[in-house]
Amino acid sequence: MPADEAIEQHEEGTHVEEKPKERKPLRPKPGRRGQRKKGKGKATGARKTAVRKHGNIAFPKHSLLKCLRIPQAILDQNAGNECKDREGAAFAKIGWSGPVSVEISSAIKYGLLERPAAGKIKPTERTRQIVRP
Repeated sequence: MPADEAIEQHEEGTHVEEKPKERKPLRPKPGRRGQRKKGKGKATGARKTAVRKHGNIAFPKHSLLKCLRIPQAILDQNAGNECKDREGAAFAKIGWSGPVSVEISSAIKYGLLERPAAGKIKPTERTRQIVRP
């Protein structure tokens, strides 16, 4: 019996030649390069989320006691003179990072620090009254 053909015998005694189905060679499916995936894109209906606008907030993030440590350190170690933001953090013995700049911003909003020039901070009279009554 040849491998190409399969011979099948029917009830009547006749022989029928049956060829096996030809298989197509496997090829990779075409990629979806440049096409958008389904389900991705702009949210519609109930799936919309609120857009958060970045910017200044009107109230301080930190408590008043936490915001006092940098102005108090400037008063103690720099005699209340103006200094750079990084120097103020160094006077308080804390490293310079993003949360420290937010703490300085909170101290400015409480009125404990002021900015005489860009990048400089100085304790206010209110700070002097709180620290040394």
